[in-house]
Amino acid sequence: MRQQPPPSIGPRHWAVHGGRAGGRKPVVVAECFRAVEAPLKYWEAVDKHWADSQCANGQWAYGDGGRGGGTLSMTAAGTASMFVTQEYISLKDLRLRRRGDDVGREPFSEPLRKALAWFEQGDNSVTLNGSWWGYTLYGIERVGLASGFKYFGTHDWYRELARQVVARQQANGSWGDPIETSYALLFLARGRHPILMNKLRFDGYWANRPRDAANLARFAGRQFERPLNWQVVNLQRDWYDWLDSPILYVASHTAPRFADADYEKLRRYAEAGGLIFTHADGTDRRFDQWARGLAAKLFPKYEMQDLRHDHPVYSVLFKTEFRPRLRAVSNGSRLLMIHSPGDMARQWQARNTAPGQGQGKHLFELGTNLFIYAAGKRDLRNRLDSPHVTPPGPAPLGTVAVARLEYAGNWDPEPAAWGRFARVFQRRTGTGLEVRTVRWRDLRPGLAPFAHVTGTARYAPTAEEAAALKGYLESGGVLLVDPCGGAPAFTEGVEAALAPLFPDAAPRPVRSAHPLINAGPPGMADLTRPRMRPYVLEKYAGSVSGTFDAVKAGRGHVILSRLDLTSGLLGTNTWGVAGYEPAYAQAFIQNAIFWTMDGQVEP
Repeated sequence: MRQQPPPSIGPRHWAVHGGRAGGRKPVVVAECFRAVEAPLKYWEAVDKHWADSQCANGQWAYGDGGRGGGTLSMTAAGTASMFVTQEYISLKDLRLRRRGDDVGREPFSEPLRKALAWFEQGDNSVTLNGSWWGYTLYGIERVGLASGFKYFGTHDWYRELARQVVARQQANGSWGDPIETSYALLFLARGRHPILMNKLRFDGYWANRPRDAANLARFAGRQFERPLNWQVVNLQRDWYDWLDSPILYVASHTAPRFADADYEKLRRYAEAGGLIFTHADGTDRRFDQWARGLAAKLFPKYEMQDLRHDHPVYSVLFKTEFRPRLRAVSNGSRLLMIHSPGDMARQWQARNTAPGQGQGKHLFELGTNLFIYAAGKRDLRNRLDSPHVTPPGPAPLGTVAVARLEYAGNWDPEPAAWGRFARVFQRRTGTGLEVRTVRWRDLRPGLAPFAHVTGTARYAPTAEEAAALKGYLESGGVLLVDPCGGAPAFTEGVEAALAPLFPDAAPRPVRSAHPLINAGPPGMADLTRPRMRPYVLEKYAGSVSGTFDAVKAGRGHVILSRLDLTSGLLGTNTWGVAGYEPAYAQAFIQNAIFWTMDGQVEP
């Protein structure tokens, strides 16, 4: 079915916007075109109308020419409308160009570039004055969501405007009349949806596929039956600002020019639990080569390898029939980086999801799998719920020393885990953690009452390390052992090393009555019901009990975990980690520290 523009309305009076018409501009809601195909000439005519009526400074006015100056509400309407028209126009352009010839252009038309530049100037995007407050508010949000921009200039527009909205709420819960109240609620609800991925904006061709992430978010949202957003972020902000999404998407066809500080931000983001997804646009190999160098620069301990076709990325939600080549970097527990040397995003940009359109739908499904792998199969967190924990304000009431054991193996797969947990611990208890790295062979009594060792593969301690551990435990130290990622080999290796050191001390299950997992003294929580990640429940189908073992060794103890605890300290939910839920993992280690300080009471 084809819908022609009403013959009585000339192109100077068409508009596309999900809201109120300005002046003589009728409104056409873009969502209606999901079921009704409008001709390309319609979109071109509407786009031309908006371009011709734009003010010189990038705004739009209520009326032709804008001689009286533009308004925020009409500028929002014009900008949002042009994002719709450009989406349809760009589809034609993409289909006319050969693969490889469709890169190296600016992501926005000149009118859109001018409009976005106006929004990024000063306080333009967050100054709500005049009438139609709710309508203007919702219009700004439409621009933010259509562009993906998390920031307009220096303003995190959603957070700042949400504060204004909350401050304006009246005692009866409304924002005045029903219309204003509706707009306020729509703004608050729509802007907080989970973020599928953050696309990195940098100097250069960062958006050869300007609608790729938007179209992927729309597809994934329909599969989940809940809306998802996407964002554009930049290098001017710190790495933790990107953690409102589990994926940072970096794409181009040329090699980006990053400063050392930029590379450090990327590394910190990945260490904090994020997944870096790099994508080579078109057929130019320069970005592909850059991505390989990026992996070596950020993660020198780990090698980029082809992702196995049986990896969960290919099957975590959709069992994709078409499995294109992906390369990845793993720390032995989770993927830190995935690189696509092929141009998957061209299909996302083209919205090729219908049968008969090649491998398009499979690539949309694979993109959705990337998100589920990084976010985990759980209730998706909204954009304001970041796993980042800021440093506590007040000085701690006291400190506890914790030793992290270093050895000749993958002893530190998650280097950000304990730093984050120390901030969580102090915020919850008022007590600080003095976390220090100690070579295993140098572990000695009195260095720290509590020690932790983790790894991703089996490790046999050296004779020096075994002797140091024996002396530490006999003097009353406590060692916590967990397998990062959940592969049991590491814990089994440490357990095997304990047997000749303490031949009369066998591991015993930590029963529900054990003080280690019961509430009692301040700071202790009831952990008698283990809470494991959905991955454990799905993969092992109840065959894993989730209990701990303890070994009484001299005056001290060894606590053996068969499931991952370390990853839980990051507060993230990456799929494929066989471990405890983050909240449970953090509570258990908090219990273990206080149990140690309280004298290691046994039942």
